[in-house]
Amino acid sequence: MADLVVHGVDRRLVTALKRNAARSGQQLDTYVRSALAAAVTKRRRSAAFHDLDHLAGTWTRRQHDEFASAIARLDKVDKEMW
Repeated sequence: MADLVVHGVDRRLVTALKRNAARSGQQLDTYVRSALAAAVTKRRRSAAFHDLDHLAGTWTRRQHDEFASAIARLDKVDKEMW
């Protein structure tokens, strides 16, 4: 296994990492290794999906306008709920 040294890490990030490690009951180095592995794995998984690429840019202006009109009410915030 290799060692990794990271310079210039913001103190707030270090504090958050230490806090998260403590909350999960892990040593800092164990927690950071897990977090790095999870970040790399997540990125790989999200980049692997291209099943809808053929649809990108295929809408007509009319289709876009119809869709935008249909979802326009979703842009309104209900202040009573917030």
